[in-house]
Amino acid sequence: MRILSFGLLLLASSFAAAADKVSDLDLRAAYCLAIAAAQEAKHQEELGRAAESGARDTLMLAVRLARERKAKLASYLAGKGLSPADDDSPVKAAQERGSQDVEACDRDIKLAPYKTCSDDCMARLRAADQRLICLAACPSPEACQRARKCLENFLR
Repeated sequence: MRILSFGLLLLASSFAAAADKVSDLDLRAAYCLAIAAAQEAKHQEELGRAAESGARDTLMLAVRLARERKAKLASYLAGKGLSPADDDSPVKAAQERGSQDVEACDRDIKLAPYKTCSDDCMARLRAADQRLICLAACPSPEACQRARKCLENFLR
């Protein structure tokens, strides 16, 4: 019985040690991976519906950037040996929060004044890079502001 208790204690302490190895940077990468994956899928879907060539160019650029971010973040997490496969992992929780923020952002960004600013950027500007700069300067809901931090180059 003593050996079993000692074995369980070792197992529990190894799980605690593994959880301690997950840094804030790791959690941010997991959160942003979910954001990038959702953005890529959303922009890809919008690309299929876009009629105007300027909008298509903007969306193709957005898809490419999201895909690049997703690959970089996935590579970082894989290199650290982190996976959201474990239901209780902090990495999975961070990814779920990212997915929740994408849903909240998509819902709330359609409200005025947020939509008014983005519509103005799309109508006023033609070049994809100018549109993205303009869109980034628009006011946004809290969930979008958290997600926007994923655009920063925080992995060196």
